[in-house]
Amino acid sequence: QGLPAITFRVVTHGGNVNASGNLARTFYDNVTLSGNVVPLETTERWSNPATWGGAVPSAGQNIVIPEGKTVLLDTHTAALGILEVRGTLRFDPTKDLNLTAHHLVVHHGALEIGTAATPYAKKAVITLTGSNPAENIVVHEHNTGAKGLIVMDGVLEIHGHRASAASWTKLSATANVGATSIAVLNSGTGWRVGDQIVIAPSGFSLNEAEKVTITAINGGTIQFTPALQYRHWGTLQTIAGQSVDQRAEVALLTRDIVIQGDATSDSNFYGGHVMIHNGGFARVQGVEFRKMGQRGKQGRYPWHWHFTGDCTGQWIRNSSVHDSFHRAYATHQVDNAEVSNNVAYDVWSHMYVFAEDGPEFGNIYRNNIGIKCKTLAKEHWAFVNSKGESTQGEKRGSVFWGKRPNQILERNVAVGTDNGMGFFFDPDRKEQLPDAEVTSFVDNVAHSIGGDLIPNITYPPGSRGNGLFVHDYQPVPAKAQNYGDFFAYKCTAFGIWVERHDHYSYDSIVSDSGAGLLGYSANYDDILVIGASANDVGGLAAPMGQVRKNPGVLGGDNHGDAKRMKLSDITFVNLRDEAVFWWAQFTTHGLSSERITLVNSPKRVFFPDLESTVSSFYQPGFLFDKDGTLSGTGEPTALFMQGSPNVGANSTFVAAFNGYRHRVVASGSAIVLDNTSAGVVAAGSWTAATSPAGYYGSNFLSDGNAGKGSKSVTYTPTLPAADWYEVSLRYPSAAGFASAVPVDVQSDTGFGTVPFPTAYSVNQTTGGGTWQRLDALRFASGTSGNLTLSNAGTTGTVAADAVRIQRLRLE
Repeated sequence: QGLPAITFRVVTHGGNVNASGNLARTFYDNVTLSGNVVPLETTERWSNPATWGGAVPSAGQNIVIPEGKTVLLDTHTAALGILEVRGTLRFDPTKDLNLTAHHLVVHHGALEIGTAATPYAKKAVITLTGSNPAENIVVHEHNTGAKGLIVMDGVLEIHGHRASAASWTKLSATANVGATSIAVLNSGTGWRVGDQIVIAPSGFSLNEAEKVTITAINGGTIQFTPALQYRHWGTLQTIAGQSVDQRAEVALLTRDIVIQGDATSDSNFYGGHVMIHNGGFARVQGVEFRKMGQRGKQGRYPWHWHFTGDCTGQWIRNSSVHDSFHRAYATHQVDNAEVSNNVAYDVWSHMYVFAEDGPEFGNIYRNNIGIKCKTLAKEHWAFVNSKGESTQGEKRGSVFWGKRPNQILERNVAVGTDNGMGFFFDPDRKEQLPDAEVTSFVDNVAHSIGGDLIPNITYPPGSRGNGLFVHDYQPVPAKAQNYGDFFAYKCTAFGIWVERHDHYSYDSIVSDSGAGLLGYSANYDDILVIGASANDVGGLAAPMGQVRKNPGVLGGDNHGDAKRMKLSDITFVNLRDEAVFWWAQFTTHGLSSERITLVNSPKRVFFPDLESTVSSFYQPGFLFDKDGTLSGTGEPTALFMQGSPNVGANSTFVAAFNGYRHRVVASGSAIVLDNTSAGVVAAGSWTAATSPAGYYGSNFLSDGNAGKGSKSVTYTPTLPAADWYEVSLRYPSAAGFASAVPVDVQSDTGFGTVPFPTAYSVNQTTGGGTWQRLDALRFASGTSGNLTLSNAGTTGTVAADAVRIQRLRLE
């Protein structure tokens, strides 16, 4: 009160002004406008000649809707030239409508089809026209190609009412050849007669995906035409106590809002494209994209955020892309965009591109499915460097592909490639990635992933046909890269291939594949590897190239740099061949394993003859079976290839292994670091305690069940030589002590880099008063290795007492 009056001139781009002049809504979620707003222009109808100064736009005309003007599309358009929207173009929600244009540009304006509150309930089709792939339309100094829907410093809001329909479900019973109906879970919620659906393959071939049209729906039974040509698995299995779900997915292609390329698109693989350019804002759901994408053209995809920066609040949901000539969904130089509950089917090149260049962070890909991903021939690649190589992995078309792991990938399904991967993390090989960290990779599935089974399983030509493939990028600073809760089956090569010592794969299942796991230096924990399940669609996997076998784990090295691989809590079921096939490895850093279980898998380990290998880099291999569960000895055991310098008088040749077995025992005196020893540093406020009993030495350190996250103790031994050492802990136990105490051990990676942490969790409610073995690890000489115990995230009292480090040797 008492302030002078201020007059505002408000331009509401897409703001819905009702008859009384009150603003009903805006596009901006974080802005609220109230009161009376006088629009610059009232809404005008497309069909009214007066809107256009005397004549409704005709075929071939270039049209501009000026700023401040709102046009209601209430009739089908002619086949326009370039339509630029600087004001607002809104589709009449009471009519079925077709908009046809050569190029559609939303620049400082808004295109609206329905709203989030009131989705569009009619049918709308946007058709993009053109047949000249060389054409390029420059919009305000930006190359935008042609035949596109371009949003630049503007707003795209498309909300189809069929966004509420289930994007995909699964079979609830197996469907056989000749069937004209299927039983599905969740009754195909929201599906209708006349919809097109696709049934995913259950074997190894992407071409066994089948597109059909619904003719009737009766609860969870869907009838369709034509009849099925292939068998599709629909039975849930339980193997080794775990649920193994290979039931084929069924995805919905049809939506009532369609964005499509014209009838000429098929003749030269030149469809339409959508680009949300810098400054653009998009929220889209319930849309079908068909005959989109432009083969061999960079950045011309069915859906594409392009240099848009922070896309928080932007998304595409519950939509479908099918019959695309180049990719499906892409996030390029953007952060925090959301791609959720979508379908991609029958697409050339990568389907879901979650990080096209590498600097992308935080993009969310959740609950999407991609079926039938086809690899482009080299002459059609869009990204070719001076060496004639693709800089975006185009020789291995993958369902999910990207150059940076800092994204959220959850509950996605990758189905059917001809020569690629299900999920492909593809930074340049050995690239150092600043701040690289897997934000979230959980509950993803890949199956029916095909690839050429070339004669030699070598790197990189063998890296195709894998459910999950992670290139060996280097996170800077060093940080664990976690790929968990993954399920792969019916992959012609490996279910999971992760490479580096800082890459971890855990809580996963691999089934019915060429081989289960490969990883020169990776860490695999809590994995179920199934050689053959009851799903017999497509038969058994073909033997793996050079090795001519289907092992549970295939490992080794053909690059001449020392590697190590770690297996723990691995269960092998129904293997035809060995659990571990280890073809050559440097003697100092081999595979280590513990807590291995074999079920109906009698073959344990196999070493090929050294002379049968194909590279001069190969060296005699070494495996350290820490607890004897892999070799079957029940005690620490070293396994060697023939020709290993470690083979001695006490080694035993095992014909089934084609190699030698040797006991591993303690060597010399152990190094014990008590909480009072030199080399032990406590951080935070610990209290010396003598109760309960069971501690080593004169006392132990207690956190007093307080100051959680602020206390740690680091033990740094001085080690005489680079070798394997067994690490054990001593502590007292009592009720009320912490059951999950975090312990990090910095051990030698074998790469000449800084030691890398291995994380453990120790239960201090039990085992007190005796040495509790933590692990056997390789350490460098000197003081580069250490162990840190902390109270971070714990509930209950944490005790820091003593650490014992015992060097190991061959007996």
